[in-house]
Order: sequence, then C-alpha cells, then structure tokens
Amino acid sequence: MNINVLGTEYELIRGKEADYPKLKNFGGYTETQTKKIIIKAEFDHDIMNLEGIDTLYVSKIMRHEITHAFLFESGLDCNSEWGRDETLIDWIAIQIPKICGVMAKAECLQSAVEQLNHGE
Repeated sequence: MNINVLGTEYELIRGKEADYPKLKNFGGYTETQTKKIIIKAEFDHDIMNLEGIDTLYVSKIMRHEITHAFLFESGLDCNSEWGRDETLIDWIAIQIPKICGVMAKAECLQSAVEQLNHGE
C-alpha cells in the first residue's frame, strides 16, 4: 500500500524478518531514503503474551513510523533533536487517536479532513 506523506509517496509494507532483518529487533522502521515503512508481519504471541496484538500493537507501530515519515518530510527529523526523539514520537503515536476523537466530537476536524481529501 502507498501512503502520501506531505506530498511524498511512501510504501507501507508488512514484512517478514527473513526479508527485512531489522525486524528482528524492531516492530517496524522507516527508511526515509527509499521511502518505505516496514512493519513486522507476524509477532510471536507467546512471547508478547497478548491476544489480538495485530489490531492494537501493529496500529500503534504504524502510527509511530508514519510520524517518523512526517517529521522527516517536514525537515524536523534533520533539523532538530526532538524530531528524532522516540519518546515524543511514541507519545504522538499513542495519543493521536484520542486527540482526533476529541476534535471530531468538537466538530473541528471534518473540514480539515475534507480539505486534505480535495488536495490529493
């Protein structure tokens, strides 16, 4: 699947460790030079001891890696320390659904989403 990150196409890939060795140590990673976001396709449920990990954990990993891509494409990855700060990026990945939910309830998100959709 391709996603548009500030006008740059990124390929979002669910990959296996055999094809993407970095996945041995990470649930996902962003390759800003090749414009690929690779997310681990399979998790060991016994090690994680969690049911339904794909739904919750993988979505969070995707949000985390997409945030990396947005910060890189806006120049903040290269020009600031906080643009690479994993704690901040994780905070954004975890909180963005809640923030969007509150904004949707306040009815201040729809016009922004419509504007984005018309720009593509």
